Amino acid sequence: MSTITAPRRAICGQGQLLIGKSNEADEEHLRAIEVLKEYNLLDLHTLIFGLEHEWATKADLIEYAEQALRLSREEIDPDLLALAYAESCTPTEVPILARRLPEKREVQTQTELDRASDAWRFAHLTALLHAPETDDEKVQTLQELFSSFGYPADMTSCSIYSNDSIAPLKAAEDLAASLAAKHNFRTEQAPSAGRMSGED
Repeated sequence: MSTITAPRRAICGQGQLLIGKSNEADEEHLRAIEVLKEYNLLDLHTLIFGLEHEWATKADLIEYAEQALRLSREEIDPDLLALAYAESCTPTEVPILARRLPEKREVQTQTELDRASDAWRFAHLTALLHAPETDDEKVQTLQELFSSFGYPADMTSCSIYSNDSIAPLKAAEDLAASLAAKHNFRTEQAPSAGRMSGED
């Protein structure tokens, strides 16, 4: 069992995790983006990265923009306002619109891109480790996750074809903890999802 505290939404009923493309209609399954919200890891760079890989949806972006507008104490950014009303945008237009904000403030660095990628890996791994599936099902999903991130070297031990002595799920648990330590993700206690979603 993972040493990282389970997100509040990890107990989500039966069925497979949405490790691949996001499915707005399937609300009973834990999505990686919900883990990002639980641990307060969802910033605009991370959200755009998720949109480009189809792990986040237009609805997630609108929710993020609405929350940012509620918390903003500065003059309302017209691009942020446009994001909050992005229902009419096509899936292709949404990431383009979202990119305007970080470009206006600062150039997105490779460090920020790496952190966004690692945040999503941490989220996917955390969701996987706390899923209600069998270990065999988790291992199968882990292989898909390994592929979707382009077979990164630090995930090699997660592969069923690895010559390492460590079991794939234990390797996934260790990697999640390593990513959390690398970026100072706070994993001792997941904060309330309501902070991002507006729930009580």
